[in-house]
Amino acid sequence: MKRKKSAKKSDDGKHPKVRRIVLKITGESLGTTGVSEEHLQTLAQKLSRISKAGLQIALVIGGGNILRGANLAQSKYIRKFAAHQMGMIATTINGLAMVETLISINQPAELFSAFNVGSFIPAYNVKLARKALDKGKIVILAGGTGSPFVTTDTCAAIRAAELGADALLKATKVDGVYSDDPIKNSKAKRYDKITYDKYINERLAVLDLTAVKICQEADVPIMVFNLSNLDKLTQVIAGKIKRTIIHKLTDLT
Repeated sequence: MKRKKSAKKSDDGKHPKVRRIVLKITGESLGTTGVSEEHLQTLAQKLSRISKAGLQIALVIGGGNILRGANLAQSKYIRKFAAHQMGMIATTINGLAMVETLISINQPAELFSAFNVGSFIPAYNVKLARKALDKGKIVILAGGTGSPFVTTDTCAAIRAAELGADALLKATKVDGVYSDDPIKNSKAKRYDKITYDKYINERLAVLDLTAVKICQEADVPIMVFNLSNLDKLTQVIAGKIKRTIIHKLTDLT
């Protein structure tokens, strides 16, 4: 089912204005091992500035700084579904840390989890999340999809479709999508723009293929950029800073 377009046209009339985004960041943004207060405060300040600039932000944070379920799934002693469940719990810890830090700097924020976490994290609800975004709150989406064997990239894609996001943005270690790992292959080609189909057919690896397919179906463009440029997100969206945009063919002409 195609998502109904709600974005207004930009001043040049060529591309829709991005107002609401789902932002996917790695758990390591909060610390390399565990949660770092310094990392939290730095990230919270950047997110708050972006929010005050007029962007509605729904944030999906991975859990790799605490535990990466996909890695633990290789264990001889822990069943794969349980390893993935542990990874989802890690994202709720990150979510709690992030919402508390945002509130501490007077940035309105609300946390939702895809599965029940006692009585202290509300269950994810599309209607409530949309209302929070409209009120200028940063919405944090923890717990992945609530199901094992699904990445947080796919969670971000599903939430982007549900929340009517104008774009899904993934902050990563590189400045876009490459034909190969640019850290290992200096000859890897970087794409400024690429269609969903080309990304999927070439089996590129910055986002998992399921996430890209979901965005294709919902007609949500994806932007991949370097995490170091998070504080310049409006320039990233405008294409003034290097990033790759993944979208449909008609948008590329």
